[in-house]
Amino acid sequence: MRLTFRKLGKTLSLFVLPNKNATAKTRWHSALLIRPLTMILLAFGLHSAGALATDSTKQKHAITLFTHGDTVLFNKTPDGSIAGPSIDLFTCAIEKTGHTYSIEIAPLSRARTIIDEIDHAIWFPSAFQGNTDRLSRSIGPAGALEMFWHQLHSDHQDPESNAFKQAKKVTTYKGSAMEAVLRSQGYNVVEGSADRNRLIVMVLSGQVDALLSIDFRDRLSEEVRKKVDSNIHMTLRSSLPVAFQVTKPFAKSDPGFVTRFRTAFTHCIN
Repeated sequence: MRLTFRKLGKTLSLFVLPNKNATAKTRWHSALLIRPLTMILLAFGLHSAGALATDSTKQKHAITLFTHGDTVLFNKTPDGSIAGPSIDLFTCAIEKTGHTYSIEIAPLSRARTIIDEIDHAIWFPSAFQGNTDRLSRSIGPAGALEMFWHQLHSDHQDPESNAFKQAKKVTTYKGSAMEAVLRSQGYNVVEGSADRNRLIVMVLSGQVDALLSIDFRDRLSEEVRKKVDSNIHMTLRSSLPVAFQVTKPFAKSDPGFVTRFRTAFTHCIN
């Protein structure tokens, strides 16, 4: 007698040699011994086949890239598409990891919630600086953002001076990291907006004395753009290296992703 089972393409065989002198009783005892062994081998084969099927059908999670789409590095065009040098870097790197992805526009005020709470997600742009945990989840630099002070032509006071900080009001994107930075540096911060047109109006109307933001003039409405050119001057404050920041839940649920993405990113920029 031969019992045959297959496991991962290999054949496992069990031979039971006949015994010409065996009585009916001993043959019956042998059958009782063979049956449990047969069931064990069969179960082992089925388990291995199931494991193989699970591995072959397992898919990588789709990744969502969140961005506010308001920079030259990564901006939303009038037709609704996303363009910029950083999107090219991202698509090159993420495709090398084998993940599918989608891109969603989100206000800066949601950045902290996204980074702290959403799995399988990445935020851009994120300042390429901070504590060890933040840097361990950051892939970059993926460009730099130039931050400008926007003031009325009639106001020539230095926004970096202590006198300005004590007497003037400033604003920036609502809920952004820059808002927190300005507060920590002693500025009198008025809550801003996620709407860039609204931010400019706050300066034009005198609600604030200065706005700190990127140069987004090319994405303003034509009417507001003309008012900016006629009434506002800009002063460069800083050039800030930025990165893609993997969210905390994503780094925890897939600890190897950051390394894979960083390796792919490095290949794409070289």
